[in-house]
Amino acid sequence: MRKNSKFRTTRVESLENRQLMATDLAFFQSEGTLQQASFADVSFNASTGTLNIKGTPGRDRVAINDAGDDSRILVNDQFVQNVPTKAIRAIRVNLGAGNDQFDIQYSPRLNPQTVDLFLGAGAGEQVNISANTIGKLRIDARASIGTVINLNGTSVTDRFFADMGADYAEDYLGLGSSHVNKLELETGGGNDRLVLFNSIVTVADVNMGAGDDQVENHGNSAFLAGTIDGGSGSDFINDSFRRRGLRVASFERR
Repeated sequence: MRKNSKFRTTRVESLENRQLMATDLAFFQSEGTLQQASFADVSFNASTGTLNIKGTPGRDRVAINDAGDDSRILVNDQFVQNVPTKAIRAIRVNLGAGNDQFDIQYSPRLNPQTVDLFLGAGAGEQVNISANTIGKLRIDARASIGTVINLNGTSVTDRFFADMGADYAEDYLGLGSSHVNKLELETGGGNDRLVLFNSIVTVADVNMGAGDDQVENHGNSAFLAGTIDGGSGSDFINDSFRRRGLRVASFERR
């Protein structure tokens, strides 16, 4: 287990505005080359409101917990530092290689404008975000194998961009009691699953890619507009979705 002496603080540069999917991918690719250290690196820039977390080449579990007026940062179950919750405007996470996990655990007072998360090479990586509001959420899991992402009680007010598309293992995205204004999702190859539990997506831009994929509704969920493309394979979508202006393509089973 890592000791606290292995954590250090460095300066964090301010975020740039990023609008398009191609720009997002370029950003993540450059971020993915940064982590070479053998220790976790956590820092907070009070002037920009940016919390920056870099993982190690090994297995990391990073958690942000609600601790009253502060957000408590833990790495591999060890306390690193507290950061004033209302001061956090952006979160940038590069977990590097390894079978990693990133959690925002029941933090209703944490409302960052952006969360950028890069998952490096590894199998069975997990992201769990609970009970908070995020402006833009961007996750690059292209180098990961069999990624699991769960949003519970979370609102993404601008857009949620996730690319899980480089591997042929099963990827999973679950939305539980959540609202996403715009979902941009690429799952690539593999038998992937997109599951909604009493959640609403206002606009969908979803490509499930190759494989026998599933889009499931549990409870009273809705896609209000946009497109969901099942891609190649024998794909399934649950017809019980409320889906006003949604276009559905390449689903062989309903």
